[in-house]
Amino acid sequence: MARGHDIGRLIAEALARSSDFTREGVRLGLEQVKWLPAAEGHEGTLLGFGVHDRGALHGRYLVVRQWLSGETREVA
Repeated sequence: MARGHDIGRLIAEALARSSDFTREGVRLGLEQVKWLPAAEGHEGTLLGFGVHDRGALHGRYLVVRQWLSGETREVA
């Protein structure tokens, strides 16, 4: 669910920054999105795109979890 929230925020921010709703306009809008706080990952994980950066998540976003007795827990 957090991933959907993060992707939705990125798209909304990109569309708000787009000059037009063409492929090129949305790409330029995405490249203007810088450092939104992410809902997933560790505290301090950020979302954003740049001209040469095609990954949206930045920071300590890989969280290893396991299921124990029907509950998910972070593995330290």
